[in-house]
Amino acid sequence: METKKGMKQMKQMTQTEQKAHRKFLRSSVMEYPADKPFPLALDLWPGDGPTDMSWIRSAESGAVLFVASTGCEACRLEPAIALMRSHPQLAYGVLLEGDEEALAHLRAETAGLPDRIFRCDIALLTRQTPIRAIPYMLVLRPDGTAAASGLFNTYEHAERLARSIAGRDAAKPAAE
Repeated sequence: METKKGMKQMKQMTQTEQKAHRKFLRSSVMEYPADKPFPLALDLWPGDGPTDMSWIRSAESGAVLFVASTGCEACRLEPAIALMRSHPQLAYGVLLEGDEEALAHLRAETAGLPDRIFRCDIALLTRQTPIRAIPYMLVLRPDGTAAASGLFNTYEHAERLARSIAGRDAAKPAAE
């Protein structure tokens, strides 16, 4: 009886309330704490031991970290690659959950760009960082603290997040 009543109340929730609820869920999950430095090392793949991430703090203009999975339909890396081309002054890293073939393909696509590509087990990453969703983008200041973070699946999303360290002038994606 109580379940039917609860379901009826949920159906009566207005669209505005539903949108506000979804916005709350997204905002409560997405932000990386600005005062929390990104780890200097992470265990990214079972049995591989710690991966050095100190390159983030040696990036003079800042760094951008993308987290994605080949098993995720929303995880498109084309926006990440376009951002790398339009802001080569930044350091980039991609934490990709996928097989060796997917990593080799991504490495070929990004040849010549200022990036580092790492195989990643998303479950391991979530135990070591506040990252809880994909496709995720983390923009880091040279001191390793977050300047911006959130989901990305278009170039415009990625550009908006990167502006916090790349400057206010929005660059157009380079022609492919």
